Amino acid sequence: MINILEILNQKIEFEAPPAELCLKCGKCCKTIVSEIPYAQLADMAANNEEEAKVFFNIFKPYESLEEAAEVNEEHVKEIVSKFKKDKSLDVKQLTFYHCPYLSEENLCTIYPHRPECCKRAPINGWSLFPKGCGYEGWQFLQRERHKVQIRKLKEFLWELDTTVKEKDKIILGMPIKELKNKIVEKILEYERFGVDNW
Repeated sequence: MINILEILNQKIEFEAPPAELCLKCGKCCKTIVSEIPYAQLADMAANNEEEAKVFFNIFKPYESLEEAAEVNEEHVKEIVSKFKKDKSLDVKQLTFYHCPYLSEENLCTIYPHRPECCKRAPINGWSLFPKGCGYEGWQFLQRERHKVQIRKLKEFLWELDTTVKEKDKIILGMPIKELKNKIVEKILEYERFGVDNW
């Protein structure tokens, strides 16, 4: 039997990406985007939130989406499209950034001292990489690993709904209603990634 409790207690985390997959094309460093709006990031930096301060110290914003599109039009269009589809994101507050520490050869000139956000990149399996990125295969595997777990939860929920008749029954150490609620909550953590279609 699958370990439902183990899946329920997992966070949305991804394996560290193998650095050797990077093609050193520099595209991701030239069109960086944060889901946190510029004004909010600025406030966070002003309030001494370390990661926001580092982000502002390193990355420089483009003046407009059009300016960013001159660097990589296809990638900018894809991200704008994602923001328009995702109700939790506001395309009007979308800002693209670039790293001024990228050399003409597309290498990081501060690599040994690069910030944590760069060390963690790509952050997760749902990051929008530029087309042809070396991490596309890694990303696919990361997504599938999470999708498999969510499908197992959906199957288990279906089993509970169709086979368990006693509403006060204890399953996996908790009342069935509580267990169902926990499963639904876990599934909804992935709502913005299209979990309804998994």
